[in-house]
Amino acid sequence: MSKTIQIILNSLMKLFDVMVRQLEHVFIRKSDEMIGLDIGTGFVKVAQVNRKGGQPVLTNLGRVAIPTGIMDDGYIIDVNGMTQTIRECLALSYAVGKEVVVGLSGCHVFSREITMPVMPKQELAEAVKWGLEEYVPYPVDSFYYDFDIIGSNEDGKTFELLLVAAPYEIVNPLIAAVTAAGLELVAIETEALASVRVLQKSKDSGASSGHFFVIDIGAKLSQLTIFQKGVPFYTRIVPVGGMHFTQVIMQVTGLDFNEADMLKSKKNAFLQSADFIGELSKVNQELKLLIVQLAFEGRQTLDSYITQNHQVMIDQVFLMGGGACLKNLLPELRHQMDLTIEMVNPLAFMSASTAFDPQFLERVIPQMAVAIGLALRGDA
Repeated sequence: MSKTIQIILNSLMKLFDVMVRQLEHVFIRKSDEMIGLDIGTGFVKVAQVNRKGGQPVLTNLGRVAIPTGIMDDGYIIDVNGMTQTIRECLALSYAVGKEVVVGLSGCHVFSREITMPVMPKQELAEAVKWGLEEYVPYPVDSFYYDFDIIGSNEDGKTFELLLVAAPYEIVNPLIAAVTAAGLELVAIETEALASVRVLQKSKDSGASSGHFFVIDIGAKLSQLTIFQKGVPFYTRIVPVGGMHFTQVIMQVTGLDFNEADMLKSKKNAFLQSADFIGELSKVNQELKLLIVQLAFEGRQTLDSYITQNHQVMIDQVFLMGGGACLKNLLPELRHQMDLTIEMVNPLAFMSASTAFDPQFLERVIPQMAVAIGLALRGDA
């Protein structure tokens, strides 16, 4: 078995592995400064966290747009181009070292809860293997998979398992790009798992019970994830992202992408004021329609889950991602969904290097939560 395949298997074996997460301070090699690498739909993001003193400190971070033609629908189609983008992001962030934990997008990870009779884990592994064709919607021999026991029924006769699968065509190019960039891959894990690590480390996040809902607005897509007992229970993808906000401004005003993106960033009254006239009034209306669509999908996802799971209460709803940085989006989403929603803030439980400009951190930190969560892997 090649070293690359072994790395992939070892990494995917840890996806959603609750037991390993509880014991990772014993079993997983630690680096004082791990790099978290988040490859999204529009940007590559890097965060590095120093843990020498026990208290994590954010030391480096950076973000680089992914050029056109490198990714298609979340798949890396140009490994060399992705390698160069990763190298550029590493240089921009001033990250040091080579050990990296990489995030895998939830839109390409299949997960399902299944029930099996209680049996030794080796026999359980065989039973799951023979049932893969029934459980997983991918062709046989086209994906990596693993499972973990996440519970059992009251009489102790059956296990509740979480089965996770990721296609070769997603994982293999990712491994190739990361290793070609000169990095040493420690693990691959899902973006959702990195997010929950950040949330549960924040003492005041409301996520301590493990039942919460996360709205992650990326560049091209939004990922809606319900967590049950700290485990991603259900993920839904909505085709609304930060680039759609920019495209609305481009279509209405005729500005190019950079000009529209700058207007989006600087116009404080979008989604809040009704006093706009002309083109800006039209922009404001179109932006609100996008938020209404996102809120509808979010509310529908949450209501459906609650209807089917009467015994579980969702404690809190969180907002994160680069697209969430649109000014006034948070209060507008709260209004449309009629819910208390909080912005994820990794700096609620960790400090940042004094070299960072405070205004820069305030602007970018919501979109760096996944990268920071990846860099915190193995933190006690």
